[in-house]
Amino acid sequence: MKYFLSIALYLVFCALLHGGENLSLKTCGLKHAGVEEQLKQLFTDAGFSVNAEKGRNSVCIFAGRLNQPELAAAFWKYLPGGELKYDGFAVVVDGNQVYLIGGEERSLIYAAADFLEKQCGYYRSVRPVEGGTPEKQRKLANAAWISNPAFALRGVSPLGYSGLNGMFMNWELANAYNFRLIPQSRYASDLKSVERRGYPLYFGGHTFYFWIPGTLFKEHPEYFPLIKGKRTNYEKPNYSVKVQTNVGSKEVQELVAQKMIRILREHPDIKMIGLGMNDGAGWGDSPEERAMDDEEEYRRGVYSTRYFRFANIVAEKVAKVFPDVKIHTYAYFSCEEPPKLEKLHPNLIIEFCTYRRDYKRTLDDPSSPVNAYWNKLLLKWLKFGNALYIRDYLVFGGFPAFDVPVLKIIQRDLQYYRKIGVTGYYTECMVDGCAPDAPEKVRKGYYRRDMNPEKQLLYWTGMKMEFHLLGRLLWNPDADLETLKKEYFKNYYGAAAEAVEKIYRRIEQRWDNDSAPYVWNKFDTNFPAMLFQDGDMDFLEKELAKAVAIAEKSKDPVLAERLKREEKLILGEYRKRAGIQRKTLSVGKLAGDATVENVKRTAEKNQSVIRGLVKRERGGKIFPSGSPADIYCAVQGDRLIILGEFIQKKVSAVPRERDGQVWKGNDTFELFLAAGPENAADGYYQLVINPLGDFYDSRLNRKQWNCNAKVNAGILADRWFALISIPLSELGYPRDKAAFSLRMNFGRNISGKEVSSWTDGSFANESAFGILKIQR
Repeated sequence: MKYFLSIALYLVFCALLHGGENLSLKTCGLKHAGVEEQLKQLFTDAGFSVNAEKGRNSVCIFAGRLNQPELAAAFWKYLPGGELKYDGFAVVVDGNQVYLIGGEERSLIYAAADFLEKQCGYYRSVRPVEGGTPEKQRKLANAAWISNPAFALRGVSPLGYSGLNGMFMNWELANAYNFRLIPQSRYASDLKSVERRGYPLYFGGHTFYFWIPGTLFKEHPEYFPLIKGKRTNYEKPNYSVKVQTNVGSKEVQELVAQKMIRILREHPDIKMIGLGMNDGAGWGDSPEERAMDDEEEYRRGVYSTRYFRFANIVAEKVAKVFPDVKIHTYAYFSCEEPPKLEKLHPNLIIEFCTYRRDYKRTLDDPSSPVNAYWNKLLLKWLKFGNALYIRDYLVFGGFPAFDVPVLKIIQRDLQYYRKIGVTGYYTECMVDGCAPDAPEKVRKGYYRRDMNPEKQLLYWTGMKMEFHLLGRLLWNPDADLETLKKEYFKNYYGAAAEAVEKIYRRIEQRWDNDSAPYVWNKFDTNFPAMLFQDGDMDFLEKELAKAVAIAEKSKDPVLAERLKREEKLILGEYRKRAGIQRKTLSVGKLAGDATVENVKRTAEKNQSVIRGLVKRERGGKIFPSGSPADIYCAVQGDRLIILGEFIQKKVSAVPRERDGQVWKGNDTFELFLAAGPENAADGYYQLVINPLGDFYDSRLNRKQWNCNAKVNAGILADRWFALISIPLSELGYPRDKAAFSLRMNFGRNISGKEVSSWTDGSFANESAFGILKIQR
């Protein structure tokens, strides 16, 4: 009898620790049904069976905001003097009673995930379609803690979805994200889905085409911009790009404001409404539009003052009726510079878009010219005192295999943003997975719009760890990133964690040791493969096979299936790029005069010749150009000497001015050279020569620079050539160093027919620049 009683008591104890019918959930005063649903799902995923009624031995969860008496009493009893900031939460564990207390309703989801991780061994899921597997749950320990986020706005924007995906939104909330900027044009269809999960109702995006729809053009062409003397409607099929609205029109200003007010009356819970410019340029020149401009800006193609004068006018009208509603605006593209205004309306929120930055360096790193540019603008914007959040572009899914190891940089960025008073951080992301057996058209698509969202999420391979941990860093930028990574590998890959982490660490090492910048909208889908060195592919295959074998031996079918999928996808992506490596060329000393024949002879002797270039097709496939080209390289003292010979019977050659559009109507030979250590702020230089010897040189596309190069070019019977001698000291390289490396690319443009290059078929893709090893 004692034996059976002991067994019974043991089973009750196990039920308390491991789940089963042992958890009661009581929510207090919740308005959003989706919050309670997700709380139940989190506890269920963690191994509990959730009931509304309190059982004899059950864990009792009380969940609600601080304004509920029962929760407030627990908070002040166990956390006297504590403070819940916006979106913060508190957890109190007293015996088998657990109090989840949120500053907002969605904060309860953050609290539940944190409690389950700290007290129950449940690591919140990385992928929305795969729940985590809890370790043996521990006995609850009495504890109380408060957690407040560093940033009020924390979000990711998944590309490629035509509408909201509830499963992904649940994943966001479980990972402590709270900011989903819903396109204003979809406010009616998406509002309920966002609201039921307790998200703050923020609407924005590119909105001009929504407020002044193109259907008004026929009756009111004056609402649209005057471009080259003609009123211009938005372009089909995507009305949100290329053409703006006539923001100088008083009627437009009033129509936009009144439409906003109508929507806000219909949906009074909206916290922010959108006034983002359309994507791109397309501003007009009518008198009323030009009256809004700053003249110096206008001459440079900048329209910040025009746009924010318009925004101030609309914000003032809306504030008279809804004084607390914020209005979303962009610091972006032709409006990225701060306007020349004394102040902005306090209700304007600025989305500062770093749409072209280097992710190998922090935004405040002065050695990166492009980042230094953005940082200078950011500090100027913050002087207005308006709420401002960062929009980043962590969309590296063009290569869906491994996490691009950017978090070390992003963490330091976040610490900097917190210090200077940035309100939040929001980044584009790509749920970039793709089934190994997916159709080719799906695999090639940049956004993979053809794929069902659930399948995208199922095969989320690249960047899954980065975005999972980004949520934690946005909450606490001072968290130990290495500890977070190890926890991730341990909990997501279980028995195979060590083997998978080895693979990631190899990629991370290659990334850290490669000095090339990684610039969004110039980055290359082949760039990760370029990091690989001899033996890396064998290492990759070996460790992936080991991880799969370990998973199969552990008798964890979910883990084994996951790793088999990843093995197939990852190896497939890398094998497609197996021949792609960082190009290198040793360049030796030239003796004698820098004539065409002497340069050719010396370069051939030193094996400093590039035979043939490559071109690329959309999707990243690289293949040899069918147009023969040879490039000969040599160095003589301070001068780098380059000779390009291009087999071509019909040559396009039109005279152009020095530093003019020497490429227009012409065949060209183009050089892109990274700045040396003494000129690091210049980034890179571009040099262009046409067959007549007309020459253009610039630094990061700024013309006010001359490298003092010597140029010679000519057209022969079956070819043309260009010979250029460049003083390396003008590029920032030392005169007294016998051996050093420089990054560069060679490009050829056959006017209107073909673009090819040494490295990857592109020209100014800094991430793919090859390396010249100079020996002088």
